[in-house]
Parts: sequence; C-alpha cells; structure tokens
Amino acid sequence: MSLVLLLAAAGSLGHLYTLRHPPDPSLEWQFIRFLLGLCLVGLLGLVLGRYSLAWTQVTLGLIAGVGILYTLRRPHAPGRPDHAWFQWLAGRDIVRVTALAGLALLLLAGFYALLRALAPQIASEALAHTLPLAESYAREGRLSGVAGNEASGASHLGYVLHTLVYFRGNAIFVGLLGWLYGVLACIALFFLGRRLQGTAAGLIGAAFAASAPIFTAQWSQAGVLLLGSAFLATALRVLIQPDQSAHPVKVRVVYAGILLGGAMAVLPQGWIVLVVAVPFAFWHAPGLRIPQILAMSGLALCFALPWFVYAMAQQGCWTMKILAG
Repeated sequence: MSLVLLLAAAGSLGHLYTLRHPPDPSLEWQFIRFLLGLCLVGLLGLVLGRYSLAWTQVTLGLIAGVGILYTLRRPHAPGRPDHAWFQWLAGRDIVRVTALAGLALLLLAGFYALLRALAPQIASEALAHTLPLAESYAREGRLSGVAGNEASGASHLGYVLHTLVYFRGNAIFVGLLGWLYGVLACIALFFLGRRLQGTAAGLIGAAFAASAPIFTAQWSQAGVLLLGSAFLATALRVLIQPDQSAHPVKVRVVYAGILLGGAMAVLPQGWIVLVVAVPFAFWHAPGLRIPQILAMSGLALCFALPWFVYAMAQQGCWTMKILAG
C-alpha cells in the first residue's frame, strides 16, 4: 500500500505542478510529469520527514487524493494515437529486427530483475545501506542520522523514497521500488534515444544499457543509482524538445533544472551531472541561450541544496566527501 501511495502521490503532484503549462497528453510527457512529481515527493519527504514520517505519509495521501479527484472531474484531452509506431513495428528490415531483439532483451532482463527484487534482499548495498537505513528511520519515526551507516550522509533522495515505502510496510516494497527505478531508467533512455536518432536507436540504446553488469546488478537490488540515471536521461530529453513544440523554452528550462537537481540529489558524485548536462545543452538544445543554460544550472543546484545540507549535517564536510567520491 505504501508503494502505491508513493506512486499515486508522484503522479498527482507532477500533474498538479504542470497544470499551468501547455497540456500534452502524449505518453512521453506524462512520463516526464511523473518523474517531476517523484522529485517533488522526495523533497517533500525530506522536509516533512525530518519531523514525522507518519505525517509525511498522511500528506502524500492527501496529495494523491486531490490529484485523483481532479483527474476524474476534469474533461480529458484526447490522446494521440501513434500510428507511425505500429507501422514501424511492422517493418522487417535489419534495423527493426535488431531493435525488436533489443525490446525482447529488455523485457527478459526486466522480468529476471523483478524475480530477484521479489526475493529476500541479499545484495551488499541493500544489506549494508538501504535496508538498515530505512529500518532505522522507521524505528525513529523520522529522518535522523544513523551512526555507522555511511549512506546517512550520502546523496539522499533515493533513500528517502525507500524509507517512505518501508515505513509501515516491509522490505519487499523496498525491492520493488528499486526494480521500478530500473524500469524508469530504461524508459527514460528509450525516450532520449528516440528523440536523438529514432525509435530503433532508443530501443537498442536502452537494451545495451540494461545488459551492462552495473545496470543489471542495480536493477535487481534495492539500489538508488538507476533513479539518478532516469532523472538525468529525462532532463536531457526535455532539453532537446524541438522549437516548434507546445512547450516554451522557459518551461523546458524549469523541468530540466528540477530533474537535474533530482539526479544530483541521488548520485554519489552529484556535481558530475552538470558536467554532462551543460555541454549537452550547448550542442543539442535548440533555442537555449547561455543565460537560460545558467538559469537551468542554478535551479538544479538550488533543488539539490537541501539534500547537500542534510548530508553535511549528518557526516560533516560533505563537499570534500563528495569530490573524493
């Protein structure tokens, strides 16, 4: 139930946050909104969780309820049937066959990772960091420093989400959330590759990533790195939206800034996110000028700042720790 509550709150918060922005019923932008909501849920969990995890869950329940009621009551915009997608699948040239093989590999890897996620967690990261941290937070009823656990001073967004699903739940929800991080990363990589080089590139790229040993290991355990990958890939996807899209440049800058900040709040060396994103924006983001790229970077740093402050409060000199890796 706690996992369903988290996902519903993320979907609702992402939808409510983007109400004033141009509507786009495509699956791609629904996915982007969901990841935005996940970033905001993590931030809300950090702020309220410092005082009470119980009240944090109540707040998430209210947000999910408001979002669901609004969705049921408002008129629905018609979706966009992507007939080109089905026509593309019907092709039989070598590129399509390779891409479909990549899709099959993705489905097989995802199913295998799901089986391992449902099993008792025996991976080193889950036993040393994720589960002990979530158990300690749940026992205290709030987010507080955990002596002897280095993860309590690490970039924390992923661990906060794990704690929210573990609180009044059990370890299986932590494993399922870790598996969901991998699914989100695969979808984000597919959308990024499709925007850059087409559907085949998206499927093949996601399949190559999912077959990497580090990806496979993280996908089947309660890790957090794949969540950072999903945020980063989605932020890059937002930046390369074409000029003629319904989304103004300033909206893309805000979305990308929040998602980059979320990636910085997850990955151990969070600063490297901007090292990747800023050159990418210069070369691949149409319509973005230097002041807008700087604004995006500043927003990302501001969004990640609460996580940095929390980590510093728990483990001392966060900056030296993060630069050293």
